[in-house]
Amino acid sequence: GLVGGLGAASYSGWPFHYKYIGLGEPIVFFLSGPVVTVGAVLIFFQSHDLFLFASVVSVPLSLLAVMRLHMGNMQRIPFDSMAGVFTIARVWGFNRSKTVMMLLLYVPFLLIAALALVNIAPLATFACLAALPHAFLLTKKLLTCKGPLDPVCQEARTLLSQYHLIFGLAYCLAFVFLLRN
Repeated sequence: GLVGGLGAASYSGWPFHYKYIGLGEPIVFFLSGPVVTVGAVLIFFQSHDLFLFASVVSVPLSLLAVMRLHMGNMQRIPFDSMAGVFTIARVWGFNRSKTVMMLLLYVPFLLIAALALVNIAPLATFACLAALPHAFLLTKKLLTCKGPLDPVCQEARTLLSQYHLIFGLAYCLAFVFLLRN
């Protein structure tokens, strides 16, 4: 809880301001995946035996959070440039960030397949494929998006939120199903 609280508070504030030095995505990756999941495992199961398992299965959810952050940073490139804020999207530029985003959309699906194939995640995680149409629509939107201030970017951001919700819900329910059996 303390690590999460400090991480959230110092995202754009004291003491680290890590958003402004290009560390937003990496820090959010760890805080919204392994750190939160390990914390939940400790609270619910009161054991450290599942820490590695929890860290590994949290990676797809971490990527979802990072994609949402990165999409917002892509839209703010002009404003971050004026303010001197260094985000990964600003450093890479809009077109490279957009390409990386389109690739990242499909990584969580590959991860669940890999985790299921090695019996780390239950086969029920394939229910996450319900989010695949959103990934396709989002790719199509991003291909037509001309720049950070293009209104299509906002439409893509909304689709990404829906993708995140569908994938995340299906993924979490798969593990609830696993725990109940």
